Amino acid sequence: MADVVVLANAADTVSVYSWASIVQQLPAYLPIAAFSGLAGGVTRWVRLREKMWPDGMGSAVTGLFAATFMWPVGQPLVEGITGKLELDLVTSIMFGAYITGLLGVSVIGAILDFGTAKKIVDQKNAT
Repeated sequence: MADVVVLANAADTVSVYSWASIVQQLPAYLPIAAFSGLAGGVTRWVRLREKMWPDGMGSAVTGLFAATFMWPVGQPLVEGITGKLELDLVTSIMFGAYITGLLGVSVIGAILDFGTAKKIVDQKNAT
């Protein structure tokens, strides 16, 4: 895997940089990433019209944790998919963490749905 990540250059626009630099930036931008991931989880919750508890709150919290822990990995992937965007550093982090949180909630939901479907098939085969 390439050793790249999104950081700001002298002109305050997004550019590709090294993983060592993102590790140094983590403490400063982690709250922004967490809030953006929470927003991604809430977006999925509203889109699917899930119940308030536990599904809706679970989506919001899962988005928060997915973005918080996966943002350093998701940020360069988002830029790889969307191409180079001329965004300032904070906006770039918010966008990358939002998409990472939204995708994290969707992937975890798909895994849970697969497990539920397998359980239903196993119950039907047992009868």
